[in-house]
Order: sequence, then C-alpha cells, then structure tokens
Amino acid sequence: MNIISEKVDIGINVQIRNFVTIADGVTIGDNSVIESYSVIDYSNGKENGALAISENAHIRSHSILYQGSTIGDSLVTRHHAIIRENCKIGNSFQAGTATVAMGELEIGNHVRTGSNAIAWV
Repeated sequence: MNIISEKVDIGINVQIRNFVTIADGVTIGDNSVIESYSVIDYSNGKENGALAISENAHIRSHSILYQGSTIGDSLVTRHHAIIRENCKIGNSFQAGTATVAMGELEIGNHVRTGSNAIAWV
C-alpha cells in the first residue's frame, strides 16, 4: 500500500512501486521510477519548501529524499540512499548504496559516489 498525497505533481509514465510514501508538494518528472519502501519528501520538522525531482529519475528501494531539495534529470540512487533537505543537485547524479548527501549541499552535473559515502557542507 502506498501513501501518496493528493497534492503531488507526478509526470507521465512514472512507476511507483509498493509501500512508497510521497508527501505534499512534491514534483516528480516524467519517466521516473520510485522503488519500494522509499520516502519522498521526508520532513525534519522544519518547513524547507518543496522537493522537485526532474525527469528520468530511478530511486532504488529504501531511499529517503527530504523536503526542499532540487534534483536535476537522470538521478539514480542505489538502495538506502539519503538526500537531506535543501540540496541542489545537477543532472545525472548517482548516489551509491547507503550514501548520504546533506547540509545544503550543491552538487554539479555528472557526479557519482560510491557506497557508504557522506557528502556535506
């Protein structure tokens, strides 16, 4: 069972697998995939603004994306990746398994992390 707010802007041809939670105000671009047990627009208890995920994203299972981040085209997360609030991420970012990006971080285009990486400012 998914929990998806009625206040979500979901593009065309988006696949949302089982047990996904998507909160108010999220934008998900066309042709994206969100795998099972992911949480999209997690809140840290503060108002951080809307989460925007551009097209062709592939978010693997158990990933958590917080409020307030802006993510470019072709995001790929491996399992258990976390993108914290207020990150600005360019196109073609690949977050390895159990990677954490946090701290109002800015990441350019075509960046890839390995597994268990922590990136912060």
